[in-house]
Amino acid sequence: MNSKIYNLQALRGIAVLFVIFYHMLGIEHKYNYPYCVIPHFFAVGYIGVDIFFVISGFILTTITKDYFGNRSKFYKFVYFRFTRIYPLYWLYTILLLPIVFIKPEWIHQQFNLLASFLLFPSDKMPLVLVGWTLVYEVYFYIIFGLFILFGTQNKLLMYSLLWFSFIAIGSIIFNDNYLLLNFITDPWGVEFILGILLGIYFLKYDYRIPFAKLLLLFSFLILFFIAYYQHGSLLDIEGWPRILIYGIPAFLLVLFAIEVEQQGFILHRFLIKLGDASYSIYLSHLFIVNAIGVIFIKFWVHGHIFELTMVAVMITVALLYGLISYKYIETPIINYAKSFYLKRKRLDNSQT
Repeated sequence: MNSKIYNLQALRGIAVLFVIFYHMLGIEHKYNYPYCVIPHFFAVGYIGVDIFFVISGFILTTITKDYFGNRSKFYKFVYFRFTRIYPLYWLYTILLLPIVFIKPEWIHQQFNLLASFLLFPSDKMPLVLVGWTLVYEVYFYIIFGLFILFGTQNKLLMYSLLWFSFIAIGSIIFNDNYLLLNFITDPWGVEFILGILLGIYFLKYDYRIPFAKLLLLFSFLILFFIAYYQHGSLLDIEGWPRILIYGIPAFLLVLFAIEVEQQGFILHRFLIKLGDASYSIYLSHLFIVNAIGVIFIKFWVHGHIFELTMVAVMITVALLYGLISYKYIETPIINYAKSFYLKRKRLDNSQT
């Protein structure tokens, strides 16, 4: 399997577009714009999170196939996961701190500042709202890191099934009074496990799935059908029903996106570019769409055209800034982390 799967990056690009439209829909309602031009259908954009979680499980499984039982590879895994998530996230968290002290009324959620910075589970949302998904990502990394440190790669399926059993039993036993126990047994973890199962499948088997392009299209259509079902009555579900209704379609999307690439079909390169920059876009887009929403409401002119213009400006600026952030902030951070690691590794090798 190729080290980089372009269709997964494209799927990340689609997922982050879903999330942006979901939040732009929220901005229209938040500021009570009289002409809501974004259809309620785009509330389905919340599924971008499900797609990200499945992809995450798949990626970790495939890039760590020779890490298991190797302590130095475990340290490498921890280092690169840490430097991939935290530095850029901290930057955008720090950018919000002046608002916390100068205009606290602009922050609409209660937050725990220490938990926000460390991405620890909390009964409050992080200061950077989308950081709640990163809290789960960090938890996933910890579990997977334990698999690497104490396990063997050929038993990854067994570990995943044990983890699934722990989530299934724990989600039934524990009630809302146990914050940490509820967090580590939250069904969100099942989507990461689904990604692990996909990774195991593609590492072990070379079976070609017939009609993969049609099945990929069908998976998208399933999501659109769910969005329209009974006027969006399934859009806000959580827990185990969400895994069934959104997690499984997300799993199928990832499965068939990888499969069609194996068969020679690559999704559009613009989506791949967005996927490369998806983390920067994901962390920064709420800053952009909120700021533009505030600016437009101050100069409101009645009419659909004005609001369509606002939406166009939101999506354009959010994507453009995210691409700039990826090129000039995120990529240098990643490159520095890599060069620092290689320098330390050479130094350690020269001393042994």
